[in-house]
Amino acid sequence: MPRTIQSPLTPPLVLACILLGACASTPVDTTPQANKEPVYFPAAPNPPRIQHLVSFDKTSVWAKSQAQETSFSQWVVGEEKPRFGQSDRIDTPYGVAAYKGKIYICDVGLDKVHVMDIKNGTVGVLGSPDMMGNPVNITIDTDGTKYLCDTGKRQVFVFDANDKFVRQFGDVDHLMPIDLAIEGDTLFIADLIDGQVELWSKDGTFLRAISSKGTGPDQLSEPTNLAIGPDHRIYVADTDAQQIKVFDQEGKYQGSIGRPGNQVGSFARPKGIAIDPHGNVYVVDAQWNVVQVFNTDGQLLVVISGMNGAAPGLLLPATVCLDATSIDAFRSYLSPNFVPEYLIFLVNQYGRNKVSVYAYGRDKNISEAEYLRVMDEARQRQEEQRKKAQEAAKEAGK
Repeated sequence: MPRTIQSPLTPPLVLACILLGACASTPVDTTPQANKEPVYFPAAPNPPRIQHLVSFDKTSVWAKSQAQETSFSQWVVGEEKPRFGQSDRIDTPYGVAAYKGKIYICDVGLDKVHVMDIKNGTVGVLGSPDMMGNPVNITIDTDGTKYLCDTGKRQVFVFDANDKFVRQFGDVDHLMPIDLAIEGDTLFIADLIDGQVELWSKDGTFLRAISSKGTGPDQLSEPTNLAIGPDHRIYVADTDAQQIKVFDQEGKYQGSIGRPGNQVGSFARPKGIAIDPHGNVYVVDAQWNVVQVFNTDGQLLVVISGMNGAAPGLLLPATVCLDATSIDAFRSYLSPNFVPEYLIFLVNQYGRNKVSVYAYGRDKNISEAEYLRVMDEARQRQEEQRKKAQEAAKEAGK
């Protein structure tokens, strides 16, 4: 039987549970962890849709000609928590975004945002040491403008395309912004305190709320991440309800994806969410250490996990983002036969693979018709398994 995990914690403790899943990082190699042979999802004999490219847990692996020095004291007692901007270690990452070959990692363990410019081989941090309280998620607009949700300062920080600070906004008495999505001139902000989605203008003016806090199907109890699909609907990861809830832009409930449980297609602790141009929905589950991809009808398409020995491990994954502007920066990691459409950036809070980069695409030697045939067969098998599970549940209830 699927099991439900409830979260009766108060908001500050909920926030700690959501963000601080790791207390320390494990020493790792200083080079990106690439695969000797291509690793694909789904696994063979299915035609590949997603290729793992590289994983890393230090920003310095992308810095050109940067010497790596280890002091005697670090060798004896381990690496101490450094001051702002001094370490290349990624401690406890949560949010991630990428734009034109630059990766931005929100590190809630070090209270800063790492910036890695893959193309130019430079690394640094976003903003100044005294600016941020607890940077959680970052969203990048099509023009390169960055919106940073800080649950510590209860503010949204805005940076321009050149990473220069522009302004900050928010109602510190009523808003705890934990994630943000953009459509046109409107910002959609997940407010963890009030358990709702709020609409703000880009100049920092509150417009209205389009949901309410509660346990009803059309309410939100713990909205941690959100995304807007090509259908203009809002997809919200309600971690406490263990579902992805869908609303239109007026706040009318449209349905949900997944259900509480420990089976494929269900969730225990959904967090990060991203939607590709086709409407496919990527959902991170921090409990089961997987990323599940659903189509617009809520049917499961593929699962990214570390269950097979060749795949990179997932350990307390937090968020995922999709980006088509940075493909050239990672082209050297692609299999010669794999044609990418966009990149997938996945954050883990534990383990060696703090940040993993994947590519979504197709094998150029396999026809699109073959991909569609395999997907149809997979959906048929999924439907058969669902019916068998329902029948078994009915028999068990007699």
